[in-house]
Amino acid sequence: MKQKKFGRRIQNWHRPLGPSQFRRRFLVHRHDEPELLKLGHSYEVPVDDGSCDEYWNYHDPFRGPPFGLLYDWDYVDSDDVHGYVLEEFLEKILDPPTPLFRPEWVADSAADSSSEVMAGLETCHQIADSAIEGRLVEYLEKLARFSHHSDLLQHRIVEAIGVRRNLEVVKRAGIQFQSPHLAKRVCLFAPFWVHEPQTWDQNGDAKAFLNHLFTFYAVPEFLYSEWFRELDGPRFKWLCWFLVLGQGGSLKRAGELFRWLVPGRFQYYLGYAPAHASPIEACIFSEVRRLGGSELDFARVLRNPAFVIDPTDHSANASYAGFWHETVQWLIEHRDGITDEESNLILSWAMHEYTEAEREHGQPFSWKGRSVPATLERSIEYQRQVERPWSQYSWNPHNWDWVIDEVPHGTWSFTELTSGEELFHEGQAMHHCVASYAARCASGYSAIVSLRLDGFRRITIEINPNTKRVVQARGPFNQGAQAEEQEVMGKWIRSVLKPDKLSQEN
Repeated sequence: MKQKKFGRRIQNWHRPLGPSQFRRRFLVHRHDEPELLKLGHSYEVPVDDGSCDEYWNYHDPFRGPPFGLLYDWDYVDSDDVHGYVLEEFLEKILDPPTPLFRPEWVADSAADSSSEVMAGLETCHQIADSAIEGRLVEYLEKLARFSHHSDLLQHRIVEAIGVRRNLEVVKRAGIQFQSPHLAKRVCLFAPFWVHEPQTWDQNGDAKAFLNHLFTFYAVPEFLYSEWFRELDGPRFKWLCWFLVLGQGGSLKRAGELFRWLVPGRFQYYLGYAPAHASPIEACIFSEVRRLGGSELDFARVLRNPAFVIDPTDHSANASYAGFWHETVQWLIEHRDGITDEESNLILSWAMHEYTEAEREHGQPFSWKGRSVPATLERSIEYQRQVERPWSQYSWNPHNWDWVIDEVPHGTWSFTELTSGEELFHEGQAMHHCVASYAARCASGYSAIVSLRLDGFRRITIEINPNTKRVVQARGPFNQGAQAEEQEVMGKWIRSVLKPDKLSQEN
């Protein structure tokens, strides 16, 4: 249905927009001034036909198993409709167009017109005295499914903020500490305040401000910076850790609810993590120490990016998680028998052996019975193979090159590598062993394609030329493909490789 709004033609869609279209609209609008948007001044958004409506069509990007999003924090942080609407929602809380904060708000029947809101608030009061872990699960579940609970969340946050004076102090703190995101995140978790902002000594620093609002107990230093992150949005997992630890909760007990892999004694060692560490580095530190390692072992693990993973993440490949722990334990056991440089060689070789075993679906890689001399000898030989140019090999292409332009994300390109020299340069840039596949490609058993974003290498893909199936896809240091890269690869497979069509013909 065609309409006019603010003097220009728009489209009121009956069909929900797809995730990629919402993402593109968010990226264009994320820097718009809210006041200008109210007046109708906005950038044009390049969707399918060049026009779109001013309002969000219904689209639920969180379909799936119950609590599915709650345990997949990458979706919460992504540039999609959820992040955009949540930002607009918090803008409304900070700068309400109509008075939201009235002393008689709870008793105002007009504000309580929705039976769902009333029932939800009653539930909130019932669990207010429950453990912090359970309260967070209940709250984050509604936050993850924001589109279904926006009214309840607004009333709950407004009730938690209380008087207008609290809101003014929070906004002033955001300005004082030069963080445009701090006020929004503090308000978002207002139901978990332990003291009102108006009672805070405003001569204190940012750390004192957060401690006043949220903590009874000491919190590891590395978690404070999560309140001030400017890139990629808030990472709710680490904000939850801040609240759990600051209010005397148990990460192990919270892990059972949130499906985090938090073993015994992990929380104890987390308190000794370096203040400058990122949350993932702090988790690695805690796990290494829990396994009996030292700061030297922690530093050696960090030197190899392939091993810098979140050991508490349930979504990680179970096989890889087991390999990671076995490798770290082997390093700890043989710490005094190897140097830092030898440790890095061994880690790179071990990752190669693990990925090759996964590729062949053969006997899983194991550290059982591996001595230092034999392991080091294999690691050095592997390094020699990686550095060998393999320039004597070349082969014919399969015409699988493809380019897809996804503005504003950039231009993705698929480029088949057809010589040993090209494989060598790919392996050097990506820090893996694709150069050793030259003979396999020349014999027709494999084909290698380089996926790049705006010319930068992102994923190396191995294809079986006979079945046109992807054998493996590896990023830098043999890391797996991310969700965005998998999505682009899927489009290429369906448009160019078409393996299903080949199987039907056969």
